[in-house]
Amino acid sequence: FIQFKKRKSLGQKPFPRATAVQQIVSIQEGGLVTSPEKISLSASYYIGKVSGENIFGYNNEKIVLKNETITKAIVEKAKKHNRLNQLFFAIKR
Repeated sequence: FIQFKKRKSLGQKPFPRATAVQQIVSIQEGGLVTSPEKISLSASYYIGKVSGENIFGYNNEKIVLKNETITKAIVEKAKKHNRLNQLFFAIKR
């Protein structure tokens, strides 16, 4: 059985309580709701790099093989098969 020592309080509370005067939640006015933007790398990032593993698409279609140089056609095929994320992690570093 392991026992842990209790921490001694210094008399201060770690988080002060909110008072009626403080506003905790800010309300967005104007009715505009902004959504986060999708961040994606351009195709030029992938081109010329070497793949470290095999990637297959739908119906086991070959997208890129291990130690193959990535071209623009491979990037387009990966986009079509929704495999850009796998392609990013397959790049040899």
